[in-house]
Amino acid sequence: MAQIKNLSDPTDAQDAATKFYVDNASPGSSAYGYIYSTASTPNTPLTSTPTKLLTTTVDGDLLHFDGSATTFSNRLKYTGASSAKFSVNATTNFLTNIALSTTISVLIYVNGSYVTGTGKLLTTLAATTSSWYFLSISSILSLNPSDYVEIWALTTPNNAATFNSYLTLSISAV
Repeated sequence: MAQIKNLSDPTDAQDAATKFYVDNASPGSSAYGYIYSTASTPNTPLTSTPTKLLTTTVDGDLLHFDGSATTFSNRLKYTGASSAKFSVNATTNFLTNIALSTTISVLIYVNGSYVTGTGKLLTTLAATTSSWYFLSISSILSLNPSDYVEIWALTTPNNAATFNSYLTLSISAV
């Protein structure tokens, strides 16, 4: 196989580019990834203190992201070379084990800190146990290399509810 070596970075529209240059020069147009849980994770305790959803996830199609379940769970880590803006989307559902009215909040966290303004609320009814509730959340975020995104949740009032949950988290450049 023939190879072209010692190729400099392109400066004109018709210049050739190395794979490294293409992969790293414009991560905003070519970075994405998703993770999902393959089974419900039982007994995720939620209280009035935000808690990372304790669900084991499997990584999907990844480019400039690491979502390896052997390394992380419920986490996508940006591995690109420069900062970029991303669309972050998560869908989770909960199977409650209590028959109380409660509000579930799902939150986006970056590097272990809540991203202000990304919370989404769902108020459940005082119905029966074993009721499924679905919640989607999305935001546009700027990520730097090595930043990671996770999904957290809490309940109010503080009734120490326990939930079974599924999770899908996807990120794509905008």
